[in-house]
Amino acid sequence: MNGAARLLQGIARGLRFFGLLLAGLGVLVMLVPIIAGAAAVVVVGLVLLLAGVAVAAFGYQAYTLGKGPFGLLAGAFAIVCSLALLSNPIASLSTVTLLVAGYLVAQGIAQVFLGLRLRPEDGWVWLVVDAAASILFGLSVWVGWPLSGIRAVGLVLGLKLVSAGVVLLRIEKTMQRLHDRATTLRARGNEGR
Repeated sequence: MNGAARLLQGIARGLRFFGLLLAGLGVLVMLVPIIAGAAAVVVVGLVLLLAGVAVAAFGYQAYTLGKGPFGLLAGAFAIVCSLALLSNPIASLSTVTLLVAGYLVAQGIAQVFLGLRLRPEDGWVWLVVDAAASILFGLSVWVGWPLSGIRAVGLVLGLKLVSAGVVLLRIEKTMQRLHDRATTLRARGNEGR
C-alpha cells in the first residue's frame, strides 16, 4: 500500500473514531440534566474537554493537509472553556451559559471557515450546515430560547456534539471512498506493468 493510500485509510479511521466519540459524548451531555448542581457543570466540563481534544485532533489532521488552523482553534477554544468550567464548577448558571454559548458560536464560525477551505471535497457542505447549527444553538443558549437553565445547555451542547459526530462520520465515508479509489487505481497501474 503506497503512502497516500495509507494516509487516506488512517484519516478515515481517525474520522470514524472521532465521529463516534463526538456523537457518544453528545448523547452523554443530553443525559447530564438528570444530574443536579455542580456535578452537572463538572460533567459538562469534562465532556466539553473530551470534545475539545477530539475537535483539536481532527483540526490537526486538517491542518497537516493544508486546510488551515480553524479546527485547531475551535478545539483549543473548547478546551479553554472546559477548563474554565472545571476550575469553578460552582459558577453561576449565567457563567456556564455564556461559556457554552461562546464555545458554540466560536466553534461554528471556525467550522464555517474550515468547511469553505475543504470545498470542493465531498462533505464540505455537511460541515458548513453543522457550523450553522452550532451558531444557532449558541445563540439560542445565549438568549435562553426555547429552553433555559442547565437543561438547555446540556440539551443544546449534546445536540451539537451529536451533529459534529455525524458530520465526521460522513467525511470518514468520503475518505474511505478516496482510499478505495486510490487502491483500485494503484492495482490497475500494477497490472499494466
